[in-house]
Amino acid sequence: MSAMSRVAVRPGSGLQALVLVVASGIAAGGCSAGTTSKEDFEAEWGFGIGTEDLFGGADSPDLVKEFAAKLGARPIRAKSLTIYPSYAVLEAQDPKKRDNVDSYTHRDGTVGSAVPVRVTSSIEAALFTLDDVALEKLPDMFAKGREELRIEDARSTHVVVHKVLGGVRVCAHFSSQRRSGSACFDTKGKLINADKH
Repeated sequence: MSAMSRVAVRPGSGLQALVLVVASGIAAGGCSAGTTSKEDFEAEWGFGIGTEDLFGGADSPDLVKEFAAKLGARPIRAKSLTIYPSYAVLEAQDPKKRDNVDSYTHRDGTVGSAVPVRVTSSIEAALFTLDDVALEKLPDMFAKGREELRIEDARSTHVVVHKVLGGVRVCAHFSSQRRSGSACFDTKGKLINADKH
């Protein structure tokens, strides 16, 4: 008899709901702990989707230039920029309606249409100038992050550029089938901190 089957579950309790959710998940998808395939891992983290490498290789597009062309204005006042290997998502102030923020997705050399983003307070404090971020230094940031974190077989999964209390941060995220971590830099590429998760 398993430990789970020996637990007394009171009808209507939160534990009963938890047991039902766990049981349903196991029944629907099975338990795959420790058996993630390379293909599943890459699909989960965005590899193999799209045709470009947006992580700053020699053929990487100028994301700021291409987003600016879509917005029709430069400099871009951004709320956040998230870059995956093959696509990127920008949340930016509408240059014509400055109380609004819109989301744009760059994939396969094309920037999609604006999607409204809900804002709950004044946005100005959360904005930064995207042109001030040294995105061309992403390869160096990834290399430094790997060196600091020392996670075996770590892959670069994504980068998040956003404003925090101490200023704008460029946070490179890494993951393997065993561990994950992140390394955050200032806008010029100087390492601020690196943490394993």
